[in-house]
Amino acid sequence: MKKEKIKIEEQAELLLNEFKEKYEPKNQIIDRIILNGQNQLSKGQIPQVVLKHVVGGVYQAVFIEKITVGNSAGEVLEKMDKLSRSNGWLNFGTLFNMRF
Repeated sequence: MKKEKIKIEEQAELLLNEFKEKYEPKNQIIDRIILNGQNQLSKGQIPQVVLKHVVGGVYQAVFIEKITVGNSAGEVLEKMDKLSRSNGWLNFGTLFNMRF
């Protein structure tokens, strides 16, 4: 029996929803980043690029604004980062050039 592969678009959507549910304490900055990512996915943007921007924005919020997301949300964030790099590589400099 073959396993069905989940499309990257569906994986990205599921990971964004899972991260939104798991991260605590809730924060407006991260909520805006997630909402922007969900809007971009619904418009048909490339999932890897959307996840790259979401992961970069969340990392910026965590490092610059000193926001915490929790351990379980951190694991989901790592999965999103891995999926964003699935078909290419992420230039480290782009993490700090993104605006949210």
